[in-house]
Amino acid sequence: MLFNRWLYRSTIVRKQLTSPRLKAWRLPVGSALAVLAVAYGTYNLTGLRHATDELSPLYFIRYKITQHKDIDSCHFLLELSPLKGQKVNLWSTLKNEFIWSIEIKQPEIMITRRYTPLPMRLKGNNVELLSQGDNNDGRLLLYVKEYNTGELTRWLSSLPTGHIVEVRGPFVDYQLIESGRYDQINFFTAGTGVTIALQFLLNKQNDLSCPKVKWFHSCNTIADLGPLTKLMDTHMAENCNIRLQILQSSLNEDLRSPSMEAFQAIPMFHPLSQNNGILSKRAFSFVCGPEEYIATVAGNIFYPYQGPIGGILKLKGWPSDNVRKLS
Repeated sequence: MLFNRWLYRSTIVRKQLTSPRLKAWRLPVGSALAVLAVAYGTYNLTGLRHATDELSPLYFIRYKITQHKDIDSCHFLLELSPLKGQKVNLWSTLKNEFIWSIEIKQPEIMITRRYTPLPMRLKGNNVELLSQGDNNDGRLLLYVKEYNTGELTRWLSSLPTGHIVEVRGPFVDYQLIESGRYDQINFFTAGTGVTIALQFLLNKQNDLSCPKVKWFHSCNTIADLGPLTKLMDTHMAENCNIRLQILQSSLNEDLRSPSMEAFQAIPMFHPLSQNNGILSKRAFSFVCGPEEYIATVAGNIFYPYQGPIGGILKLKGWPSDNVRKLS
């Protein structure tokens, strides 16, 4: 029950005026002291102090950087290991319809950023999926891109193996209500937005049959994905319900071009029927990536609101109720 309350609380945290992926802490000193006093009293009275080694959206706990694998000059895989063993298997608890993330804090400038963990482990130069019931001892594997303007990711990429970072979560970014009622789910991803599709599609602890999936991923070059590429290819080969198209801008492949096969493969939406490639209400689309990409595919996003549908999906007749934008 305690974990469920934490999980419910995590959905409330999403309601903020800035992007949920990056935010600064702003709290007056007096208010901070009052909050700390109340929190400490609650902490002692409820016995919560015995549970503070467990990952929670209510407080930060310490993780150690145990692996850092560079893919290229700006992409890398990062493994974080909890200093204390985790009793909750997040992959079996947050399965099926959940998309979730964790927050890492940069203590010097007091900002946090969200990252989407992957249901896999890093082994040497390769990655492998976690098996049923396996939580990899609570380790978290992240796929990260370092941006020139991204202060926290630049800080994170500079940290050595063995460095301690503070983490909290999980935060439910989206719950696909009654996911079993969808005949088709589409993913439009770009850059590190690929992690949202990977988390949703590759968690072996899901117990729902996978609907038909069309997945369009845009990147500069497929090399950006490093060892994730092989895992994606293997999974697609084993699952005939998933069709993946990768568009590389280095090869002048652009989802926006009407002449591109990918653009033509994006289904039209119709509210009543599913004939001749036209979808009904039993279809859903996720759009995940940088804000410019989201605007191109589905219209601008205005936090904490989704904003009206626009872009390519508007041209294809998609309504906002059947689209979710995540950055």
